[in-house]
Amino acid sequence: MDASLLDLNDLVSGRIPGVSQSVGASLAEAAGVCLESQGHTAGVQIVVKGYSNNRYSLKWTPIKEQSIRA
Repeated sequence: MDASLLDLNDLVSGRIPGVSQSVGASLAEAAGVCLESQGHTAGVQIVVKGYSNNRYSLKWTPIKEQSIRA
């Protein structure tokens, strides 16, 4: 199963129904903080199982110290 790219920065685009740019930015930043706090780097893969089974390679903007403190 090849990994599809899942770019968390797409949450900021405002093109995802029901997710405003500001909410999307907050979600992307929070996800990046969580991922990096656990030692993950961009490119880490996750496997989703359930209704559909997929593997995704995650991409996000590197987190700055200010985001961690927030």
